[in-house]
Amino acid sequence: MDLQDTLEKHVMQLKNEPRTLRNVASVVQNITATLYDTYFPGAEALRPGPKSRCPDSDIICIAWLLELIGKDSELAGYKMIKAELSDLFPHLPERSRFNRRRRNLCYMSDKLR
Repeated sequence: MDLQDTLEKHVMQLKNEPRTLRNVASVVQNITATLYDTYFPGAEALRPGPKSRCPDSDIICIAWLLELIGKDSELAGYKMIKAELSDLFPHLPERSRFNRRRRNLCYMSDKLR
């Protein structure tokens, strides 16, 4: 299965489901992980220091979700994700570390767009 087919399969998951934040977040998480693994294989292993429990693809996914729903405030966006989507993102780092990683990953995020 090529990348296009994989992405289409993920998008089609929303066709027959209500478009709740949870459902959209789940699909965006799958798409982001697929793109990240395709274009940046092994990138997390190259980073110095201990391996994070929250993958880079989840940080990028959350950043995209916050943009889509129009949450400009880092604090408000983080609180909303922590409260409503903690089961999808169980290893979300604490707020300042999350925002630092999100800013550090903006180059990769732009490349994936």
